[in-house]
Amino acid sequence: MPVGKTSSILYLAPIVVGLGVGFQLLRRWLHSRRPKAYGRLCRELHLHACEPGHSDLPELRATTQHIRGDHEGYEVRIFENVSDLVEPGYPTATQTYLMLAKPGWHLPAFTIEPRTMATNLRQHVDGNKGLFFPKDERFTVTCFVDGPDPDAIRATLATAATKHLRDNKQIYVESRGDALLFYQSEKLLSARGARRLLQFAVAFTDGLAIG
Repeated sequence: MPVGKTSSILYLAPIVVGLGVGFQLLRRWLHSRRPKAYGRLCRELHLHACEPGHSDLPELRATTQHIRGDHEGYEVRIFENVSDLVEPGYPTATQTYLMLAKPGWHLPAFTIEPRTMATNLRQHVDGNKGLFFPKDERFTVTCFVDGPDPDAIRATLATAATKHLRDNKQIYVESRGDALLFYQSEKLLSARGARRLLQFAVAFTDGLAIG
């Protein structure tokens, strides 16, 4: 290897190491601030901290921060998941979840995600084009919706709800039958971001056609 190239590598090595150390320090600093963010949410939204406890929801069994309470008639949970227990065999997922629920809910199971290169590739491989919504074609082309009962899903996802997702390229929604999960893929939210997600979730859920 020429002497010039060797010298350049030697000069770059400390910079690369420094960037790596700086990144790790930043991650630790951000992690140390997570309890403060959740404390702020508790004060502003009148929620309270709680232990994950036992739950049929895999995400709730692997939380690091967890608060809950009532907001505008809904049971609200906001929590973090930094575990690989969400989908066994998949890479570690790191994100903030927001859950809304009401006693007696019986929602059809479904998933809603923004149409991205990843969803388009999966659609091509699996041959699954997602659900078509004749009353809201714009929603059809911007969001990939899937679930075992298309008729029930279409009946539940009224235009009053889907309008909130037409131009949103970040938010994912999952129905677990008795609860709705909202999140942004692999993203931990600040207190402000969590409040915005809660505002969105309430507006979306208020628009659903729930019998």
